[in-house]
Amino acid sequence: KIRSFVGVPARRWYKPYDTHSYALMGLHDFPYGKAMLKKPFLLLVVVAALSMTGCPDGGDGTSSGGSLASSGNLVYLADQSTNGVFELFLASTGTKLNGPIVAGGNGVTSFALTPDKSAVVYIADEKTVGVFELFRVNIATPGQSVKLNGTLTPGGDVTSFAVTPDGTSVVYRANQRNAALFEVFQVLFATPQASTPLNPSFPVGSGGVKKFAVTPDSTKVVYIADQNTPNVNELYQVAFINPLNAPKLNVPLAAPKNVTDFAISSNSASVVYLADQNINGVFEIFPAPISKSSTPPATSPYPIPFSPPLPPSANPNRSSPATHAQ
Repeated sequence: KIRSFVGVPARRWYKPYDTHSYALMGLHDFPYGKAMLKKPFLLLVVVAALSMTGCPDGGDGTSSGGSLASSGNLVYLADQSTNGVFELFLASTGTKLNGPIVAGGNGVTSFALTPDKSAVVYIADEKTVGVFELFRVNIATPGQSVKLNGTLTPGGDVTSFAVTPDGTSVVYRANQRNAALFEVFQVLFATPQASTPLNPSFPVGSGGVKKFAVTPDSTKVVYIADQNTPNVNELYQVAFINPLNAPKLNVPLAAPKNVTDFAISSNSASVVYLADQNINGVFEIFPAPISKSSTPPATSPYPIPFSPPLPPSANPNRSSPATHAQ
C-alpha cells in the first residue's frame, strides 16, 4: 500500500494546507488523492506527469524550486518490504531510503524533502518500538539515517516538524523534556541531537504548544500555546537568535477564549489568526504584525477583527484561514 509521496519536481510542488506539517503531501492532500486510492494505476500517470511538468508553486521552504532529476525521482511511503511497516522508497530505483526499522516498529509516519531535494526528514520509531523520533537521510546515501532530536524523556515523542526554508535546520514539536508538556525545538542539520528549546517555561497545568509554523524568512517560529494561563491558547513568536523569549501577538485573552489557528504572510511581516477574541464562542480573523522586537507589546495594535462581524449563532468551525496570508 502506498500511503503518500513527495517528488523532486521540475518547477514547484503543490502546497499542502496544514500550517504546521510543511511539505507533507499525502494522497489525501493531492487533488486526485481519493481517486488514486481507488484506482492505483493513476499514480503512475501522476508520476509521468510530474516528470514532464512539475507541480504548482509550493511557496514553503521545503518545496522551493529545484530541477527535476533526469530519472524523475519521487519519494513515496509504503509498506513495500513488510506488511504494516511503512518506509520510504525512491520510485526510480525502488531503493529504501530510511534506516532499518527496529523489529516490531511501525515505521515512518511523516516525511518531507529538504529545500534542495537532496535529503528526506522523517518521523519514525526507527530505534525503539513506539518511540517516534526525527531523522534525516541523504538520498545519495540511502539507509544511513541520522537522528536529529535530543534525548526524549520516557513517554516522549516527536509529533510534527517543519524544515526551515533556508534548509539549515528543522523545528519540531515534542514532549522531549516532560511527557505531559509539548514544546518546540530547533536543531541544526550540522549539529544533530543538539536541539535548542525555543519556547520559555510554561506554568503548571499547561499542555504547551498546540501548533507552530516557521516564518518564510527562516528567522522565527510562530506558535499557539497556553503559555501564560493553562487552557487559554494564545499566539506567540520566538526568534531563533533569541530563544526562550516569546512575545505574545494577540490581544491578551481570558478563559474560555482561545486562538485556534493562524497564517503567516509571505513576507514574514504579519500574521492573521482565528480567535473568539471579542465574543466568547464567536471566532473571527484578526491581523497582527510579527514584531522585530523581543519586547512583548502591551496590547495589539489591531484589536479590530479582520473579518466581518459574525452573528452569535455563527458556526465557528465553518472555515479556517489559508496556510499563508497574501
